[in-house]
Amino acid sequence: MPESAQNLCFGGKPPKHRPVRCGASERNGFMASFRKKLFLAPLVLRGFSYQAAKEYDMVRRKVDAAWAEKAMCRLPFDAGFDKMFRDILTTRRVLWEERASFPAFYALVAKRDRQKVFCPLEDADTGEKLTVQDLLSLLREKGGLCVRPCYNTLYGKADSLRFDGGQFTLNGQPLSPEDAEQYLARLADDAIVLQDLRPDAEAAALYGYTYPVLHASYVHQNGTHVLAEAYVADHGTDKGCYTLYSMSKARKPADPAHLLTARAMQVAEQVKNKYPEMPYMNVAVLLSAEGPRIWQVDAGKELIWLPDCPQVTKDFLTERHLKHGVRGLRRVRKYLFSMYAKRKGFVDFMYRNWLRGLRDDNTVRSTTRQEKRWAHRRGFYSYRIKQYGLTEENYRSMLSDYAYKRLRPINGQYQKWLWDKVFMYYVLAPYQRYLPQHYCRIVQTEQGNRVIPFGGAAWQGDPVEAIEQLLREKQRLVAKPSVGSHGKGFMKLEWDEQAGAVRINGELYDRAAFRDFLDETDTTYFLSEFVQMHPDLQRIYDKVVGTVRLIVIDLDGTPKIVSSYMRIGTDSTGNTDNLDTGGIVARVSVESGRFDRAEMLKDHLYTAYDVHPDTGAPLQGTLPHWEAIKAAVTEIAAYLYPMEYMGFDIVITADGFRILEINSHPDLHRYPEFPQEVKDYFMRKCALKGRK
Repeated sequence: MPESAQNLCFGGKPPKHRPVRCGASERNGFMASFRKKLFLAPLVLRGFSYQAAKEYDMVRRKVDAAWAEKAMCRLPFDAGFDKMFRDILTTRRVLWEERASFPAFYALVAKRDRQKVFCPLEDADTGEKLTVQDLLSLLREKGGLCVRPCYNTLYGKADSLRFDGGQFTLNGQPLSPEDAEQYLARLADDAIVLQDLRPDAEAAALYGYTYPVLHASYVHQNGTHVLAEAYVADHGTDKGCYTLYSMSKARKPADPAHLLTARAMQVAEQVKNKYPEMPYMNVAVLLSAEGPRIWQVDAGKELIWLPDCPQVTKDFLTERHLKHGVRGLRRVRKYLFSMYAKRKGFVDFMYRNWLRGLRDDNTVRSTTRQEKRWAHRRGFYSYRIKQYGLTEENYRSMLSDYAYKRLRPINGQYQKWLWDKVFMYYVLAPYQRYLPQHYCRIVQTEQGNRVIPFGGAAWQGDPVEAIEQLLREKQRLVAKPSVGSHGKGFMKLEWDEQAGAVRINGELYDRAAFRDFLDETDTTYFLSEFVQMHPDLQRIYDKVVGTVRLIVIDLDGTPKIVSSYMRIGTDSTGNTDNLDTGGIVARVSVESGRFDRAEMLKDHLYTAYDVHPDTGAPLQGTLPHWEAIKAAVTEIAAYLYPMEYMGFDIVITADGFRILEINSHPDLHRYPEFPQEVKDYFMRKCALKGRK
């Protein structure tokens, strides 16, 4: 690799200190994107999110502009659910219990190191990457495939590719074998290959539609969902394919007497019951010859096509708070900053993270002002000088903090699966035996905070009494914010039998105070099982549950555990094992599970410890269940494909292990000790990231 590229990727100076000149095409692309954002600024000031403004701009000439603006300027109704149901792959994974009501999922088209790859999905019957020839063989075997954008868009469509009697067809038009191969080879990034579903002939004749799709719309009202409208729309086109959203306003009331329609309504009801706090939900179910099949779940975007929707929906939109004024200006500034960060090769929040890190590093007393200036100009925080042993001769061989933060998002758009711990719990539905049992979540609604059990079945009676009863049974529970890191917001809930009340992090709350706590929290929390460590590990320190982090990277097409370390709490870490508050870290051999070489981080420097400072227990040994843990973590990482870089935080228990969280961009610790294959992985990623 040229030295100039190596300098930027690893120890090179950040663009702040070394201006980078870009080519004309790159500069023109940036300016076009910048002008587009400025053009959409008036919509953002009127209350639109940037995503809603962009989509509205693309279709405003095809819809009732007044109604569409009223509907879309209020989107998203809930950002979390909007992410959850924005694409069909995530939708199926969070609705794993209803997977039989989806078409079969065969492959996802993704980018890996700028190369197009066909990722096998659940129904492909193979764990290896697919080729175009594999897809052609699958097409001949199944007789038909459906290709559609994975993300739900207002302007997308699905193609029907079939093989019948030796003849290929695309949306009913004949296709030569060579053209069929080229079509598959040129599939757009993020396209998904599904089972091709034929419409039910009886339903098509009843409604007079080519591709009849049942839409069931639900509005959240007074703490429950109300069926606002159930209609059947034609998703067919003159080419014989079916669109993601029907561009036609023509729709007919659903016939409850028709058997297939009634079954489709039952499917929609099951989906709706999963998320009783969701503000608005539309479930689209294709009336196919194979039975009702979920085509997509929508969090409000379909309203743009329905100006003549029922009054309950119009009332719902009227009641939604419209964001504008100062918040609109703040949103414009946010997107302008994101463009500035993108110009430097960052996603916006990671660039903020880098700048915040620089400010914090300037307060570190263990390094001089000259050392800080030297380190910052080379992309490092100054405390790395002693941590890594940085010199003028070796810093180029190290992965700098600047370069590492600039790599995000390594996992692309599907890193959202791990952002929210509640979201992750749903995505990992097939592997929930490896997760702590989740009991309920505390969510904010316009009617106040609500306590919602996992599984959708509401608790009978007072939810505060229900939580207290749960605590009497379990004695201890864990409360965590659904979004967060480094143990922030962690709370341990215990039942004090003598006081007959709840203790939160040791502080006693009577029922009135506990109710106020639940009502006043402004963060979405979830309550889960308190996981007990394996007895062999409790002997080291039993006041805090220690975790093991396993770094998993897809290096050669299959996930591999490349690094691991164990975190151990101390008397100074409170209820977590956080290294920043005095926790201990011990290296773990990936091959054997042996842990040793324990250290504590003080003022950004590591100090070796042979025994625990509070208990005197030896800080070495072998982790239980290690081979089973490695096998399960590797299997889960393969299921989470196309993500390729993750940090699993697990607790080893008497009967196995539990995953507490999975990080999509884990903190960088002890880089000089990483295996060479990991360093090569980062070098390749940095080279592909290039210079902006």
